[in-house]
Amino acid sequence: VLKYEPSDGNFECEQVEAHLDVVVLQPREAAFGEETKRAITSKMLAQLESIKQMYERCFRVYRVHHFSLSSHLVSIVYPADTEDEKLHKRRLALHEMLLLPLDRPLLRFSNALTWNKDLFSKKLINVHEALGGSGVK
Repeated sequence: VLKYEPSDGNFECEQVEAHLDVVVLQPREAAFGEETKRAITSKMLAQLESIKQMYERCFRVYRVHHFSLSSHLVSIVYPADTEDEKLHKRRLALHEMLLLPLDRPLLRFSNALTWNKDLFSKKLINVHEALGGSGVK
């Protein structure tokens, strides 16, 4: 929980809920020590900065999405309740910034990592999982 109070007592106050969702990767055999705590704190501060930028652009509700891009894990804060197609320009800019191929939408909601299996239980994400055998021998 973060709390900031100016010292002069003359201020305007606005309460904002910030739900952080960070992922830190470390070797399985590594102990949970100070280095891991620093990594988590660093990720949390970076995500708070992204949330602040969303807030400054008048997006009060957001969701954090994590994407696995070959050997990298990328976390992106998107406005909540926004259709994927409305974020096309934002995704394109992120593809250019991260040097990702521009011919496939890697940063769509449906490509985000999920740890809650029920979240997408009715949504077909991988077409190959639902296809039966072709019958060709």
